[in-house]
Amino acid sequence: MSAVVAKIDIANLSKPRPMLEEVVIGKDVLELLAGAMYANPLTIFREYVQNAADSIDIARAQGLDPGEGFNVVITLDRAARTILVRDNGASIPAREFVARLTSIGASQKRGKFLRGFRGVGRLSGLGYCQEIFFRGRAEGEAKVTELRWDGRRLRDLLRDSNFAGDLSSLIRSVVEIRKLPPQGYPTRFFEVELGKVSRLRGDLLLNEQSVRSYLSQVAPVPFHPDFRFGEQISTYLRERGVREPIEVRIAGEDEPVYHRVRDSIEFSGRIKDAIQSVEFLEFLGQDGEVEAFGWILDHSYLGAIPRRSGMGGIRLRTGNIQVGDEGILGHLFAEPRFATWAIGDIHVESKYILPNARRDEFEASVPYAYLQDEFIIFLKRISQTVRDRSLMRNRIRKARAMLALADQWLDQARDQHLPPMVQERVRAIVQERIDEAQQQLDKIAGDSPDAAQLRQHIGTTLGRRTKLLKDEESMRGRRSAKDKVIDVALSVILEHSRTPAAGLVMSKRVLSAFEFS
Repeated sequence: MSAVVAKIDIANLSKPRPMLEEVVIGKDVLELLAGAMYANPLTIFREYVQNAADSIDIARAQGLDPGEGFNVVITLDRAARTILVRDNGASIPAREFVARLTSIGASQKRGKFLRGFRGVGRLSGLGYCQEIFFRGRAEGEAKVTELRWDGRRLRDLLRDSNFAGDLSSLIRSVVEIRKLPPQGYPTRFFEVELGKVSRLRGDLLLNEQSVRSYLSQVAPVPFHPDFRFGEQISTYLRERGVREPIEVRIAGEDEPVYHRVRDSIEFSGRIKDAIQSVEFLEFLGQDGEVEAFGWILDHSYLGAIPRRSGMGGIRLRTGNIQVGDEGILGHLFAEPRFATWAIGDIHVESKYILPNARRDEFEASVPYAYLQDEFIIFLKRISQTVRDRSLMRNRIRKARAMLALADQWLDQARDQHLPPMVQERVRAIVQERIDEAQQQLDKIAGDSPDAAQLRQHIGTTLGRRTKLLKDEESMRGRRSAKDKVIDVALSVILEHSRTPAAGLVMSKRVLSAFEFS
């Protein structure tokens, strides 16, 4: 039985028409933007500092006078439970103030080489406070414009099933605008104030140490003046068009926030590792152009860098703002644990590779996939370096252990009147330990400080061994059968003694027994 094929009369198909129905954007969109965008509450500082950095870049481009220098000042007030982030960039003109700060996903920054371009980050603080104030005054304006979002009322309306308004009517219900007299405010500024800040774990958002550590990792801040590779890296980045860092201060603290890296890594109170050098990197895209560049610090790779230091990981940045965290490249390592063993930054400056809305990754795209393949090749080299350094440390430990054992034998034999036969055996044991140390040294890079120390140690131990038996020729005559038996007995005793001291005591007793036999 054959299948029946339906026939379609094309002439009777209706032509497509434009959509004329009204598009409704519900109020719940705002809840997603204000409360569910970011997993880490500290992300709000990145968003506000990012906006401040863009404003400062605009002010620089316009040639505006910063007075004492462009900066961002963050004031954390536990008593009042407020957070204030103020910058002295270009600000927002009064005529644009309301429209720009109430628009959703309609940023004017897209395509202008600015960091933020989706127009949603400024609302991120609503999930962690009861009200947000935006205040500002552009160059030449007489009054300060203030716009207030009522976070408590916003949450009430979002939960109210009887509120049938759309997104626009919701915003009108929770936003207030007013003009403020200029007294007490700078001549040009913009600020965000979060009022009645939520008390999170450890009061995280009002914890100066946590905020400083976070900003040292994500914000476009300069390197610490004491970091010995800071100027070298800064010059490299400037030559490649990375924008100048900005000064970010936490009110009440003596120093501004500096980039996370330092000259040493502290693993514990006893273990520290020094930064030895810096290597610069370039990554090419599909067309052979440089899509990303950066730097990595060389050190001993003793292990995963403690998270409390904030230094670990090869971080990705765009516009000199971090994207993601220290583990963003973890899945590209053959062994993900190595992701936090390295220290470095890679600046992704391709116009085809953009961070996603949360800035915890880049948007999936063919150019980004190609760049990740380039990263994989580089990260394989890092993994091999980690393994090589670990193998070298094991060889150094073995060599030092052998030399320490040789020194123990020499220390025990130095002040004792040992019979020549015992001296000869000790001398042979010491030589065996030195030979074992030398074998390990031969496998270690000859120009490393550890190799130089080992060579010196071996030379010192060889000199001490030579002094142990001055009349070596007297021991090289014909040996009797009894001497050979004694020699075997001494070899067994000395080689298998728990300590050199115990071996020497037992050897003397054996020799005494043979003398009286």
